[in-house]
Amino acid sequence: MIGRHTPPTILERYYNGQASGSLAVAAARENGLDFIDISDVTNPNLLTRYCHNEFAYESVVFRDSIAWAAVHTDGLEILDISDPAAPAQLNSVNTNLENAWDVFLDNDYLYVADGPSGLKVFDLSDPINPTFISSMPLSGYSKEVIVHNNLAYIAVGAAGFDIVDVSNPAQPQFLSNYRGGFGLTNHLAYNNGVIFTAGWELVEAVDVSDPLNPIRIATEETPYRAMGIAARDGRVYVTDWWIFRAYNFEDFAVADIHIKPEDNDFGFQGVGVPITEEYRIFNLGESNLEISNITSPLPQFTISPTALSVPPGDTGRVDITFTPTGLGTRFTVLTFSNNDPDEAEKKMNVFGGQSRLSPGDSARTFALNDIDGNLHMLEQYRGKVVLLIFFATW
Repeated sequence: MIGRHTPPTILERYYNGQASGSLAVAAARENGLDFIDISDVTNPNLLTRYCHNEFAYESVVFRDSIAWAAVHTDGLEILDISDPAAPAQLNSVNTNLENAWDVFLDNDYLYVADGPSGLKVFDLSDPINPTFISSMPLSGYSKEVIVHNNLAYIAVGAAGFDIVDVSNPAQPQFLSNYRGGFGLTNHLAYNNGVIFTAGWELVEAVDVSDPLNPIRIATEETPYRAMGIAARDGRVYVTDWWIFRAYNFEDFAVADIHIKPEDNDFGFQGVGVPITEEYRIFNLGESNLEISNITSPLPQFTISPTALSVPPGDTGRVDITFTPTGLGTRFTVLTFSNNDPDEAEKKMNVFGGQSRLSPGDSARTFALNDIDGNLHMLEQYRGKVVLLIFFATW
């Protein structure tokens, strides 16, 4: 690490941005845009923070003295940044936009990943007054867009990414969709005919030299959550939640192990009552995956089979059974010894012994406060359908 700039408070995060020359602009959602002087990369200096009317700044691009920001349901905001220490609004555009997540600048066109409404294209002949010229529905919820050689690549969440021909930006043409199937594709990078995707738990390399037939050519698991990605000259750079990772990208003709689910709670149905869970073993590599042994240090967890071979692109199955010999939670680590060169001992955390409800069981009584502070008890709703929604607000 040669330099670092941290947002002003621990509750703030940068979600996207752009660096060019001596200026970086970081989008921090409802906390606004931070303008950072990076002329000395060892000592980045915050010039100012800009936020208008409680907009949520998700992404920003800039060229010369103008910046364009994606501000979700408020559409686009256009800023004068001729003095980056004193940015000023030039215009705000919300027509034809539903939920702007990302913006990409290519020549005189601005491409917008517009959430449920797909891809939107604006003509920047007048950069202060963008003109809406086209719209393209996509395979899923559009989160990020990049354009290279007249092709737009759009991350569409659980649906993977779409490829769209934008050689005529006023009439984009859908070409193909790539659906990885192992996570949410929220971020993309392009390098030398390959799209690299950040899919939370997995980074994928997809050959897009034939845009009508994208083909996965490599994968790498990320221990935490891949939230951003960049690629250049055979290197792939990933922000894996709070860790920065760098990978070499070459044509390695090897096995590549991937296991679902990532971890498992076996629950509890009584002492001596066995509970069996199925693990799927994916070989995402180019040669046979040979699992020589699967072990657990605790005898309460038994494995069948303990060795198997999985051809390239195929899936194997392993059953893990937890048989509690007493009360209390038991934790163990399953070790899959295999011939994947960078994960020769793939480890999985599992546990059992915590009682849980099974289909048909009666719900246990509980009481919860709603967002207004009112107490609700389950007994109040007997005979009615009760929907519980669990979510996080980071």
